[in-house]
Parts: sequence; structure tokens; C-alpha cells
Amino acid sequence: MISPSKFTWIVVAPGGVPSMALAMETSRAGAKGFVDLENTGDSESVRRALRAMGTGSGVPIGVKLDASVHVSDPVLAALPSHVSWVILSRPPRSSPVLRGIVSALQQKRLQVFVEAVSVAEAVMAQEAGADAIIAKGNEAGGRVGGE
Repeated sequence: MISPSKFTWIVVAPGGVPSMALAMETSRAGAKGFVDLENTGDSESVRRALRAMGTGSGVPIGVKLDASVHVSDPVLAALPSHVSWVILSRPPRSSPVLRGIVSALQQKRLQVFVEAVSVAEAVMAQEAGADAIIAKGNEAGGRVGGE
């Protein structure tokens, strides 16, 4: 018999064209499915993508956002109600700024995961009160660190 996993599986749909279908199916299967909006462009493009996600089908999903450009009041206001989790990539280098972003998302009852590419980013995410830290090493694609 296979024992249940002690891990929470996270699936981030490939970037480029946001795929809500993959995120929803992942969540239906018991993992956390995310739509990757990290490289979507400016905040207005992210808001359009969030509006296009509609109201979903009652299945919780997450979104991956570039914390350096995508986290603003208009973007937060555009988050659909079925978004339950947020991955923040490229966290700000200022602990108080990251703490403010994490707090604003958590006040919307979202779980906040911070993607860290260094020990310093991971410590900062912990100090900011992130619900989880995703350690992204140099074997991953996209923005990576040397540690």
C-alpha cells in the first residue's frame, strides 16, 4: 500500500499563455495548481489576465506574480474569489516592503508563498511572515540563484 505523501504538491502551469485549466485540474486532483503570470508584463496586463480567469468553477487555484511589478492595489482588487494562494517571485530586497506585500495578501485571506533563490531571500521571506518558502536552486529554469 502506498502511504500518503507528506508533501504538498504544487504545479505551476508553464508561463507564456496563462492556463487556468491545468491549475484547476491540479487542484481537483488534490495538489495546489497555479497560473503563472510572472512574465505577463505590466500590472495592467496582469489585471486583464486575472479578469479573464473569471469566477472559476469553485475550485481553488493560485497565481504566480512578479512581486517587483505585479503587486499593487489594482491587481489585488482584480484577484478572483477562487484564488486562494499566491507565489511571489522576485521578492523586494527590503524586508519591510516584503512584509507589507505579504500582509496585504494575507488580509485578503490568501496563503502567500515566496520564491527564494538565496538564503538571504528565504530568511527575509520568513521574517516577512510568508506562509511558505519555495527554495529555487540553480537547476531550475528562469530566475535562479547561485546557492
